[in-house]
Amino acid sequence: MNAKLITLFLFFVLSHQTVAEEVEPNLVNAAALKSPTTYELTNSWQIGKVQAGAGWALGATGLGIRVGVIDTGVFNTKELGSRLLGGWNFVKNKAIAANTNSDDNGHGTHVSGIIAAESGTTSPITTSVVGVAPEAFIVPIKVLDSRGSGTLTNLSKGQIGRAHV
Repeated sequence: MNAKLITLFLFFVLSHQTVAEEVEPNLVNAAALKSPTTYELTNSWQIGKVQAGAGWALGATGLGIRVGVIDTGVFNTKELGSRLLGGWNFVKNKAIAANTNSDDNGHGTHVSGIIAAESGTTSPITTSVVGVAPEAFIVPIKVLDSRGSGTLTNLSKGQIGRAHV
């Protein structure tokens, strides 16, 4: 059931109760979120697929949420703004500083953009996209090398490391 249908159902049920004089949806507004353009919504296929707009209408924009991306690292892009936090590189066994580049493959950066690209930004590769949680913070957890390969040991360490994000 989608959010609009649930809201309409609750409105109908509650508005027919004798104790309720008036019923309004209790929506949360996300003032800091830039509204995605029609172009961004059309070209960010994941947004429509997971009905992210319905979540945004309820205030679910990722604000204050840290997402650990266990992958090839993350390249510092303007789509992520200053929301790229420090993480850990299990391939080289060293810390990754906030807002620095740790992706030598591209896959982790791509995944991070799907998660948290900020509305209204462009890159040399894309015109303008938006992520499903455009206000979330990304924590890079690098377990795969430049070829996209990695050991099961590093993957396991990355999953354990993700639990502490």
